[in-house]
Amino acid sequence: MTQKFKISPSQLAGFDFRVFGVVQGVHFRWYTRSVCEKQNLKGWVQNCTNQNIPSVIGQAQGKFDDLAILAYWLAKVGSPHLKIERLELKNCKLLDKLEFNEFKVRTHNDVRENNEPESEESKEIKEELLEYGRLRFESKS
Repeated sequence: MTQKFKISPSQLAGFDFRVFGVVQGVHFRWYTRSVCEKQNLKGWVQNCTNQNIPSVIGQAQGKFDDLAILAYWLAKVGSPHLKIERLELKNCKLLDKLEFNEFKVRTHNDVRENNEPESEESKEIKEELLEYGRLRFESKS
């Protein structure tokens, strides 16, 4: 990769995500956990039916490099039989320490979504995550 990025690959970071499309009943949560464990990411994933729109939501934290790969995977790859319509990344932030010890698949909807406006810092981190993830993912192919 020749492109310069502002954020160090080893910097701890995190984001909230929501994936829309045919994402329930296709083992997407379990594939997501597998990708996160492989990338040493921490957090959770669960089905969500808020507003009668099936989706999968979660939080992921870890090194920026590993998070970027997950962000690209969530946006463009996903699990077999999955049809991704849209990915929302929110609350993208740099961290001093991780808030989770492992990556879990949650089986019930016990999380309230954060509907606050996205900060400029979050938007910048999100753009860098997706571009860095694309480059890292393509270099592995």
